[in-house]
Amino acid sequence: MWAINVTITPGTKDALLIESEIGKTIELLGPGLDGLEILIEPVMAEWQGAQKVLYDKRHWRLSPEAEYKLLVDDTKDGPVILYFHGGAYIVGAPDTTRLVTLKLAEECKGRVFSVGYRLAPQHQFPAALIDAMVAYQYLIKPPPDALHQAVDPSKIILAGDSAGVHQMSHPR
Repeated sequence: MWAINVTITPGTKDALLIESEIGKTIELLGPGLDGLEILIEPVMAEWQGAQKVLYDKRHWRLSPEAEYKLLVDDTKDGPVILYFHGGAYIVGAPDTTRLVTLKLAEECKGRVFSVGYRLAPQHQFPAALIDAMVAYQYLIKPPPDALHQAVDPSKIILAGDSAGVHQMSHPR
């Protein structure tokens, strides 16, 4: 399995867009939430995929860029799954669901972008929701130093388990 770590730090323009969209979502949720802090922080994530290239000693010292190129070569025609782990918003990380995401990547012949969103109680709502939006924006509008090219939104599949599915169910 490929697992390539990335850290997403949104630029000012993306951060303003995300703040605006999160604010609109909070308004839709109803009264009593208008005092919530919308704090955008770096988000940890992993590019994951089923490995078709035999992994031998030549791959032991590859840079993340070279690893990602091999991953893309294996999955260029497949979708990108934007995956959010479960764990009741208090536990979990991309590495805790690798068996599931590996199977998803194998079955769809694509790659997975698994998000390590901020967890409670250290980070209150809407931190996890903000991180989900940061990850989506990163996929469709990557910064110049990103490993990937922009992903066509029609090729993105949202997936998750437990709390990760709840991430996707907030009204827009």
